[in-house]
Amino acid sequence: MSHYLLASHSDVTAIIEREKSYFMIQEPSGLWNFPRARIQGNYRFGLETAILEDFGMSIEAGSTLHSGRKPFLQDMFRLTAVVHCIYLQGEVNKDNLPSHIKDVAWVKPHEMLLYDISKANLPFIETLKRREKGL
Repeated sequence: MSHYLLASHSDVTAIIEREKSYFMIQEPSGLWNFPRARIQGNYRFGLETAILEDFGMSIEAGSTLHSGRKPFLQDMFRLTAVVHCIYLQGEVNKDNLPSHIKDVAWVKPHEMLLYDISKANLPFIETLKRREKGL
């Protein structure tokens, strides 16, 4: 029987909604993605804190849309989660973005595929498009 240990951090993706648009970041590679954070402890609280620190926005972390685990080191794995979040307040200062972010945008689901999107996000984009249509 093999035993696996849990890494001390979780990788959490925030799908932040504001007026039926979603917050996206452009990475140095040019790909657009939803913001992520490596969180220790309570991932909802940690995600809210990370988004406030990185972007100056207050959010409320809500339901988990997906969770899983991925290999990390030999005999270890890291928890992953995708969390639907609601924008509360604050504005992003594009002149003061974290160094690993080229640009940010609020994007409606039906416009997302016009961006060079990371393929890992395609299932979530389809879910957001169905929500937009009221399905």
